[in-house]
Amino acid sequence: MKLRYLPLLALAFGANASIQDKLAQCTQLSDNELRLACFDALAKQVKANPDMAATEQAVGRSTVIAKTQDPVASFGIEEKVQNQDALQSINAIVTQVNKGPYGKLVVVLDNGQIWKQTDSSYSGIKADDKVELKKGVFGAVYLSKEGGRTIRVVRSK
Repeated sequence: MKLRYLPLLALAFGANASIQDKLAQCTQLSDNELRLACFDALAKQVKANPDMAATEQAVGRSTVIAKTQDPVASFGIEEKVQNQDALQSINAIVTQVNKGPYGKLVVVLDNGQIWKQTDSSYSGIKADDKVELKKGVFGAVYLSKEGGRTIRVVRSK
């Protein structure tokens, strides 16, 4: 690294800046050598103080969880919004059942959620039925009528 870049790097890495701020500052640099030196200096700083990176991750995770305090509202869209305390199932009442393309059901629940059927099973679900939505493996969600059959669904709203 050339010594002419050293003062610029010292200015870029203030003591109060977070890792995200420092990364943003490095990406703003147009000179390739200076940008690489900036990233190298940041990597050395994080390697020397691993607690700094762990603290940054913990702070970021808590802000994401704070945005999704209602687990019922975030059920089925955890891939879009991370939530560590995600529910495994919810119960609801069907308010409306429509047929979508290829005869597959579109189910509207009393909590405002809309679920679309992805398999071709028959379920016999009608309006005012009590249903349970359960998580399966690999992110699958199954909707079942009390005492009835189960269909695979995906949340659309």
